[in-house]
Amino acid sequence: MTVEQRRTLKAATERLIPSTANSGGAAEARVMSFVDWAIEQELFEQHFLRVGEALSLLDDLATSRYGSAFADCNETEQDSIMKGLHAFPHVIPRLRFESLLYITLAGFLCHPRYGGNRDLVGWSQIGFEPIPAPQMERLTDD
Repeated sequence: MTVEQRRTLKAATERLIPSTANSGGAAEARVMSFVDWAIEQELFEQHFLRVGEALSLLDDLATSRYGSAFADCNETEQDSIMKGLHAFPHVIPRLRFESLLYITLAGFLCHPRYGGNRDLVGWSQIGFEPIPAPQMERLTDD
């Protein structure tokens, strides 16, 4: 992943799951740490190919609409670009957007051992309470 793709991906994940005054988003959950882990493990290769194409589309749309890279646009402009990609009349760009969303959600909701969901930010957003380790062992000891 290039430096520019990484900047675009970071900005996109932070718009898909933004931080608010009441809750952490992709930045606090460290979705990009999950991305690094997944790339290192060579997981989700097909999704990452599509994500790379989505990032190119986001930057192309940003440049054509606002004259700058996606990561350099303000939040309102970024939201408009993402909505445009999601609503694109052709199915291929929409599939690219869905891969971007998939990777973002995976990093936000994964087990923290995989780099994302730091401090259980994602799990707290959805009300998930993990089973403590001793209870989990009892469930798997058959």
